[in-house]
Amino acid sequence: MLLTVGELWQALDQLAGLIVPLLHIYSPELATDIFNVLLLPGKAQMERLHRLESHIRRRYEDIRVHNCSIFADTSNTRTDCFASRYVDDSNDHRRLRQRIVESAIKERDRKRAEWQSKTDQHNAWIREADALNCAYKRDYRGITQHDRPNCPKCALNDQRGQMRISVFEWPLPEDEVLCKLVIFNFKFPDTFAAWQNLTWILLQDLGRSDNVSGNKPHNFLASYTGLKGYYEDSRSRIVLAANIKSVTKSHYGHLGFPTPVETVFSEHSLLYILYNKGSYIWICNQSEESTYTSKCQIVLPPGPYQPLQYTVDSTKYSQNQILADQTRCRPEHSLHEFIAFGSLRGDGEKTQWLNVIRELRAPNLSWNTESVCSLIRQTAWQVGTPCSTPSRVAHAWFGNRGVNHQCYYILEVLIVLTLRVLSMEEHDAQTSTIDLLRYCRSVAFRWLEGLESSLRKTTEPTEITATRRSLLITAILCRRTFDFDEVLTSEDMVVWTSASMTIRANTPGASEELPKDLRRLSLHDTKLSQALNGRVQDILTAANDSALDRAMSRMWSAFRSPADEWEYFEHQKGRWIYKKTFSGPNIESQTVSYNSLSGELLVDGRPLGLLPRAYTSHRTFIRLFGAQILRASSSDMPGMLYMTTGEIYGHQFHFTMQGQSLVIRAKHASTTIELIPHEHFADDLPTIFVEDYTHWLNLETGVVEFRPLTRKWTADDQNWRLIYRSQGNSYLESPEARLVDIRSRACQNTVDVLGGIETKCFMHITRSSEHEYTLHLPHLGLHFARNGDGDLECQELRMIVDPNQSLGTLVGLESRLVLWHMPLEATEVDVLNKIAALTPHRLYYPLHRRATQTITWHHSLGPLVQHGAFESLARQIIGLGEQFRMFYQDLPTVQPLDTRGDEALLHRARIRSSTYLNVEYGGSECTTDHDVEYVARDSQTPSNRSVRVHTVSSLVMQWRGDMSVRSQLVSTWTSWGRVGGFNLDFDLSRPISELLTLDLASTWGSLYGFCRSATREASGFRLLFLFAQIAYGSGVSTLDDLMILLAFATKPSLHGLKPFPDYQAFGLSNGSAPHHDKLESTIEQYVKPYTALRSNMSATERSQDYAEYQRLSAANTRTAVAFFMDQWPCPRPHPIARKSVKWLKTKGLEEPIRNLFAECRDDLYSLLKKATLWPFTRETVNRGQQGWLAKERPDWLLMEIENDFLIRPVQVRVALDMIQPTTSLNTLMQLNMGEGKSSVITPLIAATLADNNQLVRVVVLRSLTRQMQDTLIQRLGGLVKRPIYLMPFSRKTPVDETIVQIMHRMYADCMNKGGVLN
Repeated sequence: MLLTVGELWQALDQLAGLIVPLLHIYSPELATDIFNVLLLPGKAQMERLHRLESHIRRRYEDIRVHNCSIFADTSNTRTDCFASRYVDDSNDHRRLRQRIVESAIKERDRKRAEWQSKTDQHNAWIREADALNCAYKRDYRGITQHDRPNCPKCALNDQRGQMRISVFEWPLPEDEVLCKLVIFNFKFPDTFAAWQNLTWILLQDLGRSDNVSGNKPHNFLASYTGLKGYYEDSRSRIVLAANIKSVTKSHYGHLGFPTPVETVFSEHSLLYILYNKGSYIWICNQSEESTYTSKCQIVLPPGPYQPLQYTVDSTKYSQNQILADQTRCRPEHSLHEFIAFGSLRGDGEKTQWLNVIRELRAPNLSWNTESVCSLIRQTAWQVGTPCSTPSRVAHAWFGNRGVNHQCYYILEVLIVLTLRVLSMEEHDAQTSTIDLLRYCRSVAFRWLEGLESSLRKTTEPTEITATRRSLLITAILCRRTFDFDEVLTSEDMVVWTSASMTIRANTPGASEELPKDLRRLSLHDTKLSQALNGRVQDILTAANDSALDRAMSRMWSAFRSPADEWEYFEHQKGRWIYKKTFSGPNIESQTVSYNSLSGELLVDGRPLGLLPRAYTSHRTFIRLFGAQILRASSSDMPGMLYMTTGEIYGHQFHFTMQGQSLVIRAKHASTTIELIPHEHFADDLPTIFVEDYTHWLNLETGVVEFRPLTRKWTADDQNWRLIYRSQGNSYLESPEARLVDIRSRACQNTVDVLGGIETKCFMHITRSSEHEYTLHLPHLGLHFARNGDGDLECQELRMIVDPNQSLGTLVGLESRLVLWHMPLEATEVDVLNKIAALTPHRLYYPLHRRATQTITWHHSLGPLVQHGAFESLARQIIGLGEQFRMFYQDLPTVQPLDTRGDEALLHRARIRSSTYLNVEYGGSECTTDHDVEYVARDSQTPSNRSVRVHTVSSLVMQWRGDMSVRSQLVSTWTSWGRVGGFNLDFDLSRPISELLTLDLASTWGSLYGFCRSATREASGFRLLFLFAQIAYGSGVSTLDDLMILLAFATKPSLHGLKPFPDYQAFGLSNGSAPHHDKLESTIEQYVKPYTALRSNMSATERSQDYAEYQRLSAANTRTAVAFFMDQWPCPRPHPIARKSVKWLKTKGLEEPIRNLFAECRDDLYSLLKKATLWPFTRETVNRGQQGWLAKERPDWLLMEIENDFLIRPVQVRVALDMIQPTTSLNTLMQLNMGEGKSSVITPLIAATLADNNQLVRVVVLRSLTRQMQDTLIQRLGGLVKRPIYLMPFSRKTPVDETIVQIMHRMYADCMNKGGVLN
């Protein structure tokens, strides 16, 4: 049944591939070994299975790029999934998606209108309720009570409290690939559905024992309300379902009022996963490997053999396991029987049939039992591992006639018994016995042919000896079958003479060399030969009998027999007969003699045997044939002495000696080729063409074919050929290229560049028909070719050979090659993708909640193999390769690395696993920087929200006029980018929902106005409730901003501040800086006046010259504005270079610019100082500051505050002289020890010079590097916030393009951040 279903799948797969070609670039999903366990009794069934498995293997071989599985987990969507690629090519699916999107947009607009209508109604009810008073009534006791049932205000409040609006969920997933998957399943191709269903039946229903159930789906794609009307019912059992609820069906699906409009709209919340609606299982949960083992097991019946069920089920156990399990042997059978039963299929499927034959010879098994019969059936029927033929590995024993020759003792027993029965039976009852004896003869003859074939291929001496012994025994047994009185036919004589010649060729010269049992067989065979010799001679010399000719051709393929009969030698009628062979062009006639008694065969008087030792020990013979033994006779080729008796590898070989040289010729059909000894080419060709090839000269065409040693017997049009020209140049070429002469100038130029890593004899250069050159270094496995830019490119390393091979150092190093980097190719990225895929996939679940995570592991791999760093390392390699892509614009874009999920989850997993890993294998990522303290749920620690509410409420209630405020207001405003709400009244009637999400940046001005005019008596409680609600909301993380606003209400000194200018908002995204227009107008006053180029200019020339003057002066003005604006904020802007603005008067320009910068900074100070909001404004009046101003050098002030010291005047003078020297000459300054050279002056200078426009580096002695680094970090790394970069550089530091780029990026980053390099 399984084979039939598999064949149906094959037919469907072929048909589906024609209708949906995209399917055949994806995996067939069925493993190539899934059918290895089938039980197939017939050969025809095995041939059917062979065709099925061949189809599966071809499907895998046709896949060029590894795409994801058809049944892959959709939570890990990839751009190469089948659905995504199908939708990309389908116009119907694209139109369906467009319809869905257009309908969703209309529905979203209707929902927005509904929200607006209900919001207006809700606000109207609030206003109406605020205008009403609650209704009261007196009870029977005269007490006034709230009349809740008849209260109109409460009725309105209840009515607006019950107002709801349903959430609109976007019908399609935001993820593009998942969206295409949804669209694909709405219009499912029927052909693909049928293929998917049948494949899943083979994998799941038939291949897995259990269904792994999961949670019941909450939503099916087909029933999703947001897409009703679009789904087309398909025949697929596998559908998309979600195991979480849709927003519209959850408690989030209906919202009360008031609610922001953003909360009414939700992204698509469902994460669809493949689901089998027939079996009610999730596809991604079925991770068990598919196998048909349980369906193809013959179960042993209850009894003593039952503990050995595992020996029936498989061959993948050792016979030693049976010996170890002897304690499980039952008393019902012997230990020998237990071991024989268990060992029958042990140690692999190749030996099981030999074990069966062994038990037939020495039966330890009780064959007449059901258990033994079950074991034999499993052995005989289970197909096992496939191979190139339908017989497969387990049963190839039957197809190889040379394998079972070791069973000749069984054959001998069978022949002996048959001959005995034949001798005892009556003549009329002998027919079936004779048929059995002839069958034994045919079996022995087939073994004989197989052994002779094996002997021709065997090169090991021990194997040759063993094979020749087996040949001798088999030939003797073959002749033994003639030991009865029967009528011998011509076919019988072919077998007899073939066996006779085999016995003669493989019998040692002295019988004492034979083992005792073999001597016994040989003696009996000699007697039989003498007894039958007369009958044999009569048949062989009979007219028109070709038996001996056919036997001769079998032993000697070069034998060419005329029509004449075999004759006795003249005046002799005994054992010897002879015949003359045909003669022809280049073929001489030979005399063939045969001894009918001994089986000896002579050709021209020489025995048909082995080549002389001088031939077989020659180095040319050994290089070609190794230790192989060739049977030879006299050659019929003129000039040659010996030839092989049969074809070897399709050739008839001829041999002769010419002096010390061995000449070998091979003949195939009408073509004769001669071996050229390889050493003849030693000085003319690269070594690889000499050592790795055999060289055959075609005697007819004169062309030398270079055949690889691994294919030395096979002529191939793709092989290299040496074309010899007596007039002109000879050359070596293949169909694709021609070899460049190693003595040529081109080869010498290559040696000049690459000679450092390889010698000339191991280089070869080829030129294609398009005149493109390729260099191959076989020892190093490298190929070089010119790329499109003309550079010599290494194809394996993907790097460019530098024309300048000088390193600039290591002058004595000769073995070197200087290369450039190249970007990665798609194949390399594919390998990195496979490596990255070992990292488990991690995603938040659900995606929009970020509450829990889903981890996808490879179930067939161990957890240590699935290292979390594979993905990050692969991404780093691709990123490094992409840095070089800018230099190769013509290269195609590389597919980005497939994501393994959320980067934050992946990073957290690497940190967690690093605790258990060695430093070399990921432990270096171990850190506690991201650890957070776990607060137990039973603790009473208040939340941050409640602490903020308590703090701000207490401050309002205390209403302290001396409240201390510490906040960087300017930096806060700058981070906001735009500060609004100025000159507007703050709406105190805002709903609580708005106050909880209040944006301080857009309302700061109105809150400032409210606080500035507030008093404790009139506004205290309003401020209390207002600030408490704002502090509790999500828009506030710290109380610093609210405390600033509260200071404007509680500090009387701030009530008199001037109001802000008449603007509603101020944009501070670029910081508080001088106004561009004001700076430009200041600079324009220093534009040089126009002067004519010459006095005699015409009106037109003067007009053109003036226009050019205006253009250049305007350009200079813009340059100067940009130059000074780039320096803000700084107290003393650097003067602009005169040559860069030649149309400006730079003299005197510095002073007004400096005043403008100071004015902007002073205006900022004036506001903040009054509110004591600038952290160091009180320190600016410190009397210890001599020779410098805190407003101009705030970094110095921060250093004083943080490090608790005052800068001495002498330190100021030295620092200023070094920052801006008063002379251009070299200057030496000296201070006593302890005057603060390293701890004070150096940090002062570094902080001033590191102004984002220049790179500052502190150079010290190596022994002081660590001390200076600590000092800089202490002085500049705190409040000053200057990053300190360490760049330890020495001669040991490798310098290549990558290192230089990294250093350049570090330098640029240091300069842009105002850092200091140590």
